[in-house]
Amino acid sequence: DAVLAHLAETGALERTLFVLTSDHGIREKDDQRRRETYRLPLWFYAADLDSTQDQRLRSHVDFKDLLFAHAFAGVPEPAASPFVMVVGPTGTAFVTVLTEPNGLLLLQAREDTQRLVRAEGYPSDAVASATAADYLRLFEDYRGYFGKL
Repeated sequence: DAVLAHLAETGALERTLFVLTSDHGIREKDDQRRRETYRLPLWFYAADLDSTQDQRLRSHVDFKDLLFAHAFAGVPEPAASPFVMVVGPTGTAFVTVLTEPNGLLLLQAREDTQRLVRAEGYPSDAVASATAADYLRLFEDYRGYFGKL
C-alpha cells in the first residue's frame, strides 16, 4: 500500500507495471502428481489494465511475449501452448507434460529408465502410453541436442 501511495503521490503510478510470479517450489514427489502443482501465478497490475483471468496453458517462456504485448502497441499476444513440459525438480528425473484441456503425464526419464508414472485426462491407458512415448522421444531429442553443445 505504501508503494502504491508513493507512486500515486509522485505521478508515477500510471506509468508503472507491477509483475508478480513465482516458481512452484514444491519438492514433494506426491505433489508432483497433481496438475494444480504446476499452476503458477503471473499477475500484471497497471492503471490501464482491466481485471481479467486467463486460463490458457502457458509456459514460462511466454512471459516476455506477454510483457511485450502489454508494453508495446501492435505486438500480438502469444498463442496458448498446446503443451508445456516441466523438468524437475532437481534429482528426481521427472518430466511433467501438461496438455489441454486437463491432461497430465508424469514421466520418469533417467538414462536407464523411461516410463509413464501417472496419467490424467486421457481417454485410455493405451492413449496415455502412446502419448507419453511421443513426449519422452521429444524430451530425449531435446536433451541430446543440448548435451552436444
